[in-house]
Amino acid sequence: MKKIVLIFLVALFVTTGAFAKKKKNADALIDLESPVESVSPLDDSSSSSTGANGALSGAEGASGANGSSGASSGYDMSAPLNDRPDYEGVKSSENPADLSAAWAGDDSLGESFEDEYFDPDSDEEEDYLVKDPKKNRDRIDMPHRTFEMGMKVDVGANNSYLNTTDILVQNLVIDVNKIADEMPDNGLMFNLLFGYNYFTNLNLKNGVHVGFDTGIELNGNFGLGKEIFEFLSKGNSVGETIKATGDAYADAFMHTDVTVGLTILDGYHLEITPSLFRPLAHVGAEKAVGKLTNTEDGKVYLDASAELNVYTFFDASSIQDNFTPDLILDKIKDGWGFDITSSLDKQILKTLTLQTYSRIPIVPGRLNYNTKLIATAKGHFDGLGTIIGDSVTETGDFGEKMKKQFEDNFEFKTDYVTEGVSYSLNRPFRMGAQAAWEPFGSWFTLGGLLGFGFKEPFSSNAKGYMEYQISSQVGLPVPVIGQIMFLKLSSGYLSESFVHQAVFGLNFRAVEFNVGISAQGSSFASSFKGSGVGAYVYLAFGW
Repeated sequence: MKKIVLIFLVALFVTTGAFAKKKKNADALIDLESPVESVSPLDDSSSSSTGANGALSGAEGASGANGSSGASSGYDMSAPLNDRPDYEGVKSSENPADLSAAWAGDDSLGESFEDEYFDPDSDEEEDYLVKDPKKNRDRIDMPHRTFEMGMKVDVGANNSYLNTTDILVQNLVIDVNKIADEMPDNGLMFNLLFGYNYFTNLNLKNGVHVGFDTGIELNGNFGLGKEIFEFLSKGNSVGETIKATGDAYADAFMHTDVTVGLTILDGYHLEITPSLFRPLAHVGAEKAVGKLTNTEDGKVYLDASAELNVYTFFDASSIQDNFTPDLILDKIKDGWGFDITSSLDKQILKTLTLQTYSRIPIVPGRLNYNTKLIATAKGHFDGLGTIIGDSVTETGDFGEKMKKQFEDNFEFKTDYVTEGVSYSLNRPFRMGAQAAWEPFGSWFTLGGLLGFGFKEPFSSNAKGYMEYQISSQVGLPVPVIGQIMFLKLSSGYLSESFVHQAVFGLNFRAVEFNVGISAQGSSFASSFKGSGVGAYVYLAFGW
């Protein structure tokens, strides 16, 4: 019996010692957690224990009657990043190195707590569009809605010299000397841009994105060489021949795209867009040359010709005679091309995201008819002295004599021929990169783009061009929705036009409306002089 009592007392002593040791470790952990609990205004027990001393007294009271571990910590919630409390629990931790590293600046311990108490797969998770406050964007174009549908329109027109302030005046004065001196080296250029898109997007978790887009795009430019303006201003020497040139280029496409995107590997977001496109028209001036020659008797001889090729998917001459909608629908179903657009995004820093993009032609579309317009002008002009003489006293007399000069001395001829052809045409090849940098948070974004392209790629008519853009955007971000209001300013060279654009946007998730206006020009200098203007409208609905 004595042996049994002795064994019982030894077991009781060992158990009591282990319990005391365990309690000591638990008290140390409570000392670590108690400052966080004491700041909760809904916790009645902590409020009663803190009294007038607030969170600091509550931390000390939770450590026990002697307050040995809590008194030395002095954990101040007003400066949680500067105070690093020392506590006894570190000594009894299973991995003291991890705990000491945490207080030295390693936040891995905090991440493990966050993973435990904030399960991303729990039912209490908010909408997936909410971004982790420790992170910023992981895509250049962040989605605003889970499902959306909408449209966007982009139009623009510009030239390289003529300004609206010079043309829209009551009394128009044409100073040929001034025009010749200020005309850019590439002459007088006109650019046109039009784009319309209707889209539907579905944005799911883990970066899964499915989109549908269809629309029309038009891009064209036309020009006259600088030589003709120099001749009108300064003339030329006797017997000297002046060559005047011109060119024209335009493309029109309709397209249907399907986009699939997802996050792969280590945070890379990949989007691939296979596209079916149908060339609608292509315009090219393969020959536009004029020759001007002066003679000793004051006459000016002109010999000019221009050949303009207009490629279409239908026979323009037959439609002119007998137009029916069925004729268009029957012709448009054939001749589709195929290309693939792709982009790859990666957040390389917490504030910086990069993207590479490309559009690679695979199968060219086809245009089946060519209407060739041929214009020629040949003759001579007798000179102003012959017209004016001593007999012209009124403007009407001068006009009549000029008209007679052209009727008697010049021969003008125009003709057109339509023939069946098979003209292959791709959308422009594009490749480049862009970046989004948020140095101060998601309310301010700096963007940049640099790339290049080729019109009519993989053909003898291929024409290369560069493109760039810099931008800044200021907005008011809120959870789930993103920026509910923003202003974006950008400047760049896109679609062979210099464009300076301002876009104002409102986004309430259920509906988003963006509107923009731009100053444009065919040259950098003319883009600041009112030589072109553009407009942009974006409208989306969803949730």
